[in-house]
This record gives sequence, C-alpha cells and structure tokens, in this order.
Amino acid sequence: MQQRDRILVVAGTLLVLVLALLIGGGVMGPGMMGPGMMAQPRAQVLAPPMPISPEEAVRRANQFLEGYLPRAWAEDPKAFYGYYTLHVLRDGEITGMLSVHGQSGWVWPHTWHGAFIQELELTR
Repeated sequence: MQQRDRILVVAGTLLVLVLALLIGGGVMGPGMMGPGMMAQPRAQVLAPPMPISPEEAVRRANQFLEGYLPRAWAEDPKAFYGYYTLHVLRDGEITGMLSVHGQSGWVWPHTWHGAFIQELELTR
C-alpha cells in the first residue's frame, strides 16, 4: 500500500500535511472551525456530510477571490474534516491557500502560512 505525504515548504519551514488520513482531523488548531471540528491524532471521528461539493467549493472560492485578490483563482480542492482547502494561484503560480466550509460555504484565506515556496509529493 502506498502512502502519500505532501510537504509544503513555507517561508523556510517544513509544514507536513499527512493526506493519507493517518491523523483524523485537519492541520489547524482547535477553535479554527468551531467546537468539535478537529480530532485528536488517530481518533475515529466520522466527518459530517458536506453538502458543498468540491466543484461548488471551487466556485465559491473563485467568487471570493474576485474581490479579495483580483486576477487570482482557486483550484485543486482537498477534502478535510468538514472543509476543503484549495491552492490560490496568480499568473499560474501558487501564491497561497484558502478553505471553504463544507456545510456553510464560507470562505477564509490562510493568512498565517507565510509565502509559498514549493510543494513536494512523496511516496513511501
């Protein structure tokens, strides 16, 4: 069985996102998305149904970006516990990330990451 980890190099710091669902929950701390949204590592928690589809998440993200960051667009939605995280691109380059809540459709930019440097995909 292959396991994929995604490593983002952000402002000189390695931020490891384990996308193989090894850790139940997301990469943000408790309280970022409401009570009960972030599970403890290896916890068996069922994700709530998300009426917002990945395609709708991209549409809402791009609608948000029209006013927030003109000439930017979002793509590559990844589903996490109750939300999607998407890359923000400008001039064909990844410039940041944002998330879309899977139930309400609310959009919020990730302003705490710092500058995007590169993304590496590893298989072990």
